[in-house]
Amino acid sequence: MSNFWKKVDQVLINNIQHLNANDNCYYAKDYVPGVGYQGSIVNDDILNFKKAPGSPGQQHRARAVNKFAVEVSTILNCDQGRKFYVTAVPSSKNKHDPMYDRRFEDLFEELKKFSPCIEVVWPVVAINSVQASHHSGSRDPDVLKQNYNYSGFAGIEPESLIVFDDVLTSGAHFRAYKDFIIESGYQGKVFGVFWAKTI
Repeated sequence: MSNFWKKVDQVLINNIQHLNANDNCYYAKDYVPGVGYQGSIVNDDILNFKKAPGSPGQQHRARAVNKFAVEVSTILNCDQGRKFYVTAVPSSKNKHDPMYDRRFEDLFEELKKFSPCIEVVWPVVAINSVQASHHSGSRDPDVLKQNYNYSGFAGIEPESLIVFDDVLTSGAHFRAYKDFIIESGYQGKVFGVFWAKTI
């Protein structure tokens, strides 16, 4: 692991509601909720990454996408023919919604410049658009799973899958994703990578 990427250890798992000892999750930074862009450089990065497409400050969004990609590339080493299968937790908006945010698609496109051995897959997608969890949407994994559809893998099922999200707070979205894909028949390992965790 790069020196700023850390595994969510047992002490942290005890404080993150929906994670358990069998989860393999990694994060790079700490995010301070409720204080906006001024809270820290990390807050500025995260909130710029979350900017809606077409909103003011798209140059800041592009810079955050690039920074996230560069930092992730330090843990995805393409030496010795390695291949990494990557995806992201489904957005609160389905892909047909005009408000759908493709920040993870943009991240993966940028990441390919630094780690060309990644293979982007979307085995789990949202069925309907729902309210985002940070706007009082659900953080109940069982409720989140009800809006997921398993579309599977186009080719051979990978032995491991890296699931990205921007901020780890309660772990609800990762829990829902991991449980859902395993319940749908996936037999590989599932890893979570978060740019930051909430403190």
